Amino acid sequence: MPKQPLRVLSLSWAIPEHIGGMTSAMLDRSAMLAEAGYACETMLFVPTQRREHDRERLAAEGRLPAAGPLTNLWDILAVADTPRPPARGLRFTDAALGRETTPWADGGAVRMRTRWADDGTTALQVDHYRPDGSLLAVDRRDGPAVAGSPSRRVTLFDRSGTPVRAWRSIWSLYAFALDAHLGNDQAVLFYDSKVTSRFAPRYRRDGVASVHVIHNRHLGHAQPRPFGVLSATRSEVIRDLEAFERVVCSTSAQRDDLRSLLGSGPAVSVIPPAIAGGATTAGELPGRQAPRARKRRPAHGVVLSSLEPRKRLDHIVRAVAIARETHPEITLDIFGTGEGELELRALVSELGLDGVVELRGYAADARQRFAEASWTALSSTHEGFGMAVAQAMADGCVPFAYDIAYDIAYGPAELLSEIPGCLVAQEDPRALAARLTAFLARPEAECERVRAATAREAERFRPEVIAAKWRELLAGLEVDLAAGQITAERREAKPLSLRVCRRPHSIAIEAEFGLSRSRELPASVMLGIAAAKPAIEWRRAARVRRLPGTRYRATVTLPAADFPVACDRAGSGGVDIVAVLGGEGQPRTVIAEDVRLSPYPATVFGVRGARRWVAALRRRLPGARD
Repeated sequence: MPKQPLRVLSLSWAIPEHIGGMTSAMLDRSAMLAEAGYACETMLFVPTQRREHDRERLAAEGRLPAAGPLTNLWDILAVADTPRPPARGLRFTDAALGRETTPWADGGAVRMRTRWADDGTTALQVDHYRPDGSLLAVDRRDGPAVAGSPSRRVTLFDRSGTPVRAWRSIWSLYAFALDAHLGNDQAVLFYDSKVTSRFAPRYRRDGVASVHVIHNRHLGHAQPRPFGVLSATRSEVIRDLEAFERVVCSTSAQRDDLRSLLGSGPAVSVIPPAIAGGATTAGELPGRQAPRARKRRPAHGVVLSSLEPRKRLDHIVRAVAIARETHPEITLDIFGTGEGELELRALVSELGLDGVVELRGYAADARQRFAEASWTALSSTHEGFGMAVAQAMADGCVPFAYDIAYDIAYGPAELLSEIPGCLVAQEDPRALAARLTAFLARPEAECERVRAATAREAERFRPEVIAAKWRELLAGLEVDLAAGQITAERREAKPLSLRVCRRPHSIAIEAEFGLSRSRELPASVMLGIAAAKPAIEWRRAARVRRLPGTRYRATVTLPAADFPVACDRAGSGGVDIVAVLGGEGQPRTVIAEDVRLSPYPATVFGVRGARRWVAALRRRLPGARD
């Protein structure tokens, strides 16, 4: 019997109407792995998906069926076998909640109905329906308050309307759907979006490996690297990277920073997005048609970007206005949409650039316009990779970008390090204009040599190169799956004792743990500190020493000079002490909460703390020594 191909699922919340870098990279990866023989599919979690609309537009762009089927978790639930018999004692009362309801339909059938509170903004209950109109699930969000927020109850129904299962979290419903979909098959789950990535630590199954792909920065804006405060929107996932069997980022700089901040725990690979060769070379992505050849316009620029404040597109527009003082032939097309469109249009008119700078909106083939452009520019405050820059390079379109290494060096600083003159040190439109005019003032033959060198630099992102990296990663996971090394078992860190000491130049952590049943030391031990506000996570690999009996001791020192913000937080507001026992797939555990460290005196917990308390009591009470 032939071997079944490994199932590879890319889990995301939704496919945006205007596909950006993360979604494009996710679909391209699936297409490359499907071509290599893996059973790939993309699963969406959003209940309000326009199924046929998404499939039609992705097919029109050549992304389907190359990337495998596009499925929706709620459709899987709709056809899944409901448990028999229903859970014992399960009852459901459909209270008359709220004054208004909002139905949502797809394909002519109501699939979801939201019941609102009197304020019109608070959702009290969300009802989900099968395509045949039968009730599928009810998500009650008005339960008794827990930790200051209303509790939740999610109930699953069979086709007759009988409640069969209930959970206190929507994550449990997602897990039920995935279990039904995967059955006993071995699988690799890719988590690309920051929303679905929060689900990964909650879904552990034998024979199911998880991979988190980081598409953007993990540190907050303007934070020093590698030791900085985490991004508020990504901190939950970054703290628990050990929950994944593999972690993937786009640049070696980000990989190194993650290791410095979190220790050597997560296995981090560097796999950038695949960039097809454009109009002049072969090597297109599976299913994608080769673009037609375009004639290059010497002074024309093309920018692909969302129109968001962090992109600072006003800098590029102002640079064009300045550059046209000496090169009036310069023109620019900007492709993208966003909240800053009206403001940007007003600036174009204010500078007298109507007809010179054109805002083209979203275009599915916008990437192909680099082949007819001479230059592009990037003026963001931060980037995760800078896919538009790499795409331009592949087409021989010369990029000029602010050197934002002071903020986060993942992206332009790494992409353009080998191309002289492309990084602009000063974040100022005049500096950007000066680089642009200097390039356009060169003889055309010299400009062509720069374009050729730019295209050669982008060859490391060609689809066949990147596909080989993904195949290598999956091959390693297949070996682990075949050996039974990827299991649902997770080892919580429960220290027998803990000692934390804040010194002038460091924080020392010492913890004692009991050995597992195998009496073997864990492959690695990470100890560190964490805080919620600001979002801090700082861990290092601990030194481990076996003790007599069934115990071992782990010690680590965190130098204050590396991360002064974290050390200040430990002294002023208190921190959590965290630990990770073992390698990939193991949980991050908070072993002590809100520890307030004053200089020098050690804070002691557990068995050792109890022994110290007894010793002090004996010293104070005469006759208590016996």
